[in-house]
Amino acid sequence: MKVLELRAIIKEEIKNILTEDAFRRIVITSQKAKEITKELEIFTKRPEMKRDYPVKLTIKPGVKPDTVVVDIAGPGATVMGTKLSDVAKKLDKSAIVKTKMEIKRTPVK
Repeated sequence: MKVLELRAIIKEEIKNILTEDAFRRIVITSQKAKEITKELEIFTKRPEMKRDYPVKLTIKPGVKPDTVVVDIAGPGATVMGTKLSDVAKKLDKSAIVKTKMEIKRTPVK
């Protein structure tokens, strides 16, 4: 019985990640926050990124100094989040990159 419930939960999580319910928030803390923000904006405006990853993207300064917050929603949010994290780490190896996942959860009967 418990294995079936676990399988249903995993199936629902995968469905949520692959559909528009997917949402990722990346918080980047670095001394080079302004440079990282500019590079992320350039990276996300590339034609192949818009074509391959049609996500809603918001890049804004964080509440704390030297912090950038990136909100990604839509199909492909997980992959786009990974790519943006890689861009930030490439610019500043000492940057602290935290990914917060918020997935719409539905109860399993």
